[in-house]
Amino acid sequence: MKKLYFLLGILCALGFVACNNVQLMENKVGSVSFTLGDDLAREIRSVASFRSITSETSYTVTGVLSGDYSAESSITVDSGALAKATFSFENIPVGTSVTLHLTVQAGNNLVWIGNSESHEVAAGNNSLTVALGRVSGVLMWDSTSVNIAPYGNYESKTSLLTNGSPDPVWCFDNLGNLYWYTAGENAVIRSKLQADGTYSALDGNYTGGSDFLAYDNITDSLYKMLGTEIIKAEESTGSHLTEEAISPVAFAVHDNIAYIVDVVGENEDGIPQIIIRNYNLGTSSQLTESSYQLPPNFGTKPSYQMIYHEGALYLLLRRVEINDASNASVDSPAEHFSIGALVKINPTTLSLDTSFGTGGYLGLSSMKKNFSGLLAKDDTSVAAVDFYGGGNDASTFYGPVGFVAIMPKKLVIADAGFSMEQEGTNVNLTKKTRVITVDLETLAFDSTDIDNGYYQDEIYGSFSNAGYSYIVIPD
Repeated sequence: MKKLYFLLGILCALGFVACNNVQLMENKVGSVSFTLGDDLAREIRSVASFRSITSETSYTVTGVLSGDYSAESSITVDSGALAKATFSFENIPVGTSVTLHLTVQAGNNLVWIGNSESHEVAAGNNSLTVALGRVSGVLMWDSTSVNIAPYGNYESKTSLLTNGSPDPVWCFDNLGNLYWYTAGENAVIRSKLQADGTYSALDGNYTGGSDFLAYDNITDSLYKMLGTEIIKAEESTGSHLTEEAISPVAFAVHDNIAYIVDVVGENEDGIPQIIIRNYNLGTSSQLTESSYQLPPNFGTKPSYQMIYHEGALYLLLRRVEINDASNASVDSPAEHFSIGALVKINPTTLSLDTSFGTGGYLGLSSMKKNFSGLLAKDDTSVAAVDFYGGGNDASTFYGPVGFVAIMPKKLVIADAGFSMEQEGTNVNLTKKTRVITVDLETLAFDSTDIDNGYYQDEIYGSFSNAGYSYIVIPD
């Protein structure tokens, strides 16, 4: 009998240990869940309605976990059930860092993109949220018009131009409202994003010129920069932040700090060096500065645009240029450029994030092509070209024009340039006009071709004077 009790005691002890082991195993995993909810569902429906998507249309909602753990799940629901759409991912190791990427489609129409913050999984259920950051319209312009279109539906654009010249100076706030300067009005106009996804033609008018615009989403203030003076849009005067002789080429503001990019010189090869400074707008004092040499394949004349977005500064670099080839030769080729890059800058230290792209330059083509044996317009065979640009359309820019929309965890960029290939004694030229969405988590490009009339500047007028018998591929 004692022996039996002894055996039973051992079995109970083993059972207790086994139970504890099961509990320990359960405590080492967690689940991750997400439910759209009423607010996000309402935002999605407002975007869909502007794209003529009816309430009877079904929505496909896809959730993708990335980071230390990968998983994907999709569900299809009707409009009435959108708020209750729920994902649940089970048995994820505790301590794992994950981010939820959310996309919503109605048929083939992408109507929403969003991300959660990075989350470290704890034991039990982990409920994630996706920020309600607005998906704005996409700013589009050509030689005669300024328009705004729903993201992903660029044929459904509406006109914003009231009077005067296009080629706007602009910025967005984090609610998706657009601010743009029009020379015809000599004023900065606000076009407000409505609940149904449309834009008001005019909602606020700030008189006076502007070289740059930036919106401070922390202080809810719009700033203009004219020359070296920074002015609150509703005020007539501002402050000069420096006595130095600077020539600003890009401008952003966040949390009462102004960021200014300036070109400060060239190296022995003529490549410019840029310097970025930040200033406390409350005290007008400079905080810090940083400078770096641009890659040599930009040549000497890039253009710039900068924004502050979700904790970082992003600077666009662009050079699209056709040079006169009338005196070019094999020994001295004319240089043509269709090239660009995106860089990420730490707003505190102003240092370049060298892990972003290749050496800190995302989307920069490293290609250089030489075309020789070409005919000039007088049929002499002395002309030659060095072309900088081209490459993989899925990972390189042709000429990023600017940040033309705002979206959570993404950058939406207009890209306009050209590619070149030799054909016999002539050169084939193809215009490239796209809207590119850069995923800031994966750095992947999502590219949509649009009409070649948009974003193409006057550089194309120089083709007729370039000295070559170009073959221009029709639009």
